[in-house]
Amino acid sequence: MTADNPGMVIVGAGECGGRAAVALRENGWHGSITIIGEESHPPYERPPLSKSFLTDTGEVPFKTNEDADRFKTLGVEHMEAQKVASIDRMAQVVVTQEGTRVPYHRLLEPDSK
Repeated sequence: MTADNPGMVIVGAGECGGRAAVALRENGWHGSITIIGEESHPPYERPPLSKSFLTDTGEVPFKTNEDADRFKTLGVEHMEAQKVASIDRMAQVVVTQEGTRVPYHRLLEPDSK
């Protein structure tokens, strides 16, 4: 994504953010797609927890929704380990804590209520 050609920015790299990126591309979004998330790994499905989880000594399965190769194939940029510090809606820019400015044409963000 460039400042001259901003696209879709998705704030949050959880399961919803990953699925939204794929759905956008599969439904005809031709512009750039950038996912910004605090996690240092690809979006993943959070497993349902049960009593067996509390008593079992095994690991919880960690199933990624879309791995890095799939995002690359779809043309999705995933900015890992990046916390969003602010969103300037007038300038249409997302700013990370590190000071990276990511321009957007459309923005998908979690409800802040």
